[in-house]
Amino acid sequence: MLYATPDWAEQARQLEEQLQQCDGDVELKMDTLRHFQHAQAFRLVAQDLG
Repeated sequence: MLYATPDWAEQARQLEEQLQQCDGDVELKMDTLRHFQHAQAFRLVAQDLG
């Protein structure tokens, strides 16, 4: 999965689902977005090094 081409539509759907589960908690939304950003950056760096 780390080296697979990302399915951005599926990623966006999953992120939107996770954000909806935050139920108005701004800090939890920020943490969710930060986690998503870090995961994508890690994936891109791993692919670049590969």
